[in-house]
Amino acid sequence: MENNIRNFRLDDVASAAKMINVSMHFDTYIQDEEARIAFCYWYVYSNLSEATEAFTYELDGKCVGFIFANHFGDTPLFDEKTIDELSAQYKYVMDKQGEKEYVKKYHAHLEELSKYIGNNQKGQIVLFGVEPGLQRQGIGTTLLKHLSSLHNHERYFVMTDSDCNFTFYEKNHFELLVQGDVELETEVMTKTLSTYVYSRTLFYKDNVQPNDYLVRANANEEIIAWAITSRNLVEHARQIHNLSPICTAALGRSMSAALMMGNNLKNEQDVLTLQFNGNGPMRGLVVSSNNKGEVKGYTKVTDVIMPPNAARHLNVGGAIGEGTLTVIRDYGLKDPYVSTIELQTGEIAEDLTYYFASSEQTPSVVALGVLMNKDVTVKRAGGLIVQLLPNCPEESITKLERNLRKLYALTDLLDEGMTPEDMLTFVLEGFDVNITEKMPVQFKCNCSKERSEQVLISIGKKELEKLRDEDHKISLNCQFCGSHYDFDENDINELISQID
Repeated sequence: MENNIRNFRLDDVASAAKMINVSMHFDTYIQDEEARIAFCYWYVYSNLSEATEAFTYELDGKCVGFIFANHFGDTPLFDEKTIDELSAQYKYVMDKQGEKEYVKKYHAHLEELSKYIGNNQKGQIVLFGVEPGLQRQGIGTTLLKHLSSLHNHERYFVMTDSDCNFTFYEKNHFELLVQGDVELETEVMTKTLSTYVYSRTLFYKDNVQPNDYLVRANANEEIIAWAITSRNLVEHARQIHNLSPICTAALGRSMSAALMMGNNLKNEQDVLTLQFNGNGPMRGLVVSSNNKGEVKGYTKVTDVIMPPNAARHLNVGGAIGEGTLTVIRDYGLKDPYVSTIELQTGEIAEDLTYYFASSEQTPSVVALGVLMNKDVTVKRAGGLIVQLLPNCPEESITKLERNLRKLYALTDLLDEGMTPEDMLTFVLEGFDVNITEKMPVQFKCNCSKERSEQVLISIGKKELEKLRDEDHKISLNCQFCGSHYDFDENDINELISQID
């Protein structure tokens, strides 16, 4: 969709005016049609006069979406004389009527709200619109991505109100800075209009596939956190197991989590295993990781297909069903440490959050995501874990909670192209974030023919002789990576001789 974006032209004003007339419900304020059309043109022109950059989303040669932005310190896109000349034919209607009292009241209210905007803002989204019949098709997000790609890691704010699609900003992880109400009395009606100031740091990147890696960080010595990007290893697992999208999402989320949790193991030979067992059609999955950035895993059923869940996401919870999560930490001792909890949702992240709270008494936030392409390959995958250290002060907890309210869905952050460092900066904004470790991660199975031989030897001489005499060969398949190991009669006899 990015190829449809071009610079805004002055002949796009007519389309923009029609869009805001509908989306901002100006008919509730101005009953006279001529005055309303004039006001819409004047509104677009006046906002355009403040913009330092403006872009159009074009479809079949027509402007169907636009965004005006003011990057503080830059020169306005159009000079004031040009704006005045082009707006004169419509502005005279407004001049004739005089500015309405409700317009003055609304502008005064916005000025009052602007006092709450911090000095860290680098710019403002001045005006933003998409043709009503084409909303919810990614046009607005594409325009926002384009703007963000030009101002990566800079913080922008936007003022909007309840007559606009403010939920769009919430879904795109803008933080609500302040909210207020203004009473407007128009010739049509009297109403209370809720207005909002949202803000966020922009992190959109070009659509590249970085190498899989994990970062570990701490914040103010009060919080420890991990973040990971894992698209390549999840795609590898999808291919070797021939997984359906739901199974890919379930296994991908679990492997990302296991890698972050495994990073906390002390020794290279230590192993962490997550076992999800449920009564759903997938029946569950198993993943295993270590502290070297290596993970392996499989789902018990690979071809599950189900309708989306209520949030219109892949229904991983329905595929796993009700059951248990078992976390096994094997430190090479006589017995591993094992903890089992009841599944809360089957959606992986929520269950691990509950596990940390109930079994480890560690307040944690777990967010995991796998985003699929239309051809069912993996587009993005990754996750993050944030944990409070003992004695974390209440003000830091409050700040973290405020940041987390911006986190609508992790797949949105991944789709923006955020790196693990970006994700931690986003979630821990306002903290002093210190990256303490960065390491590559990969899907790697430690199975081999030698390990398979040890498995066969462990079943005993009589069982091996029985298999040799009945089948004349033995084939072992690795559930984790799909590798096959074949043993003929000579191989079996050699194993039997080792038992003797």
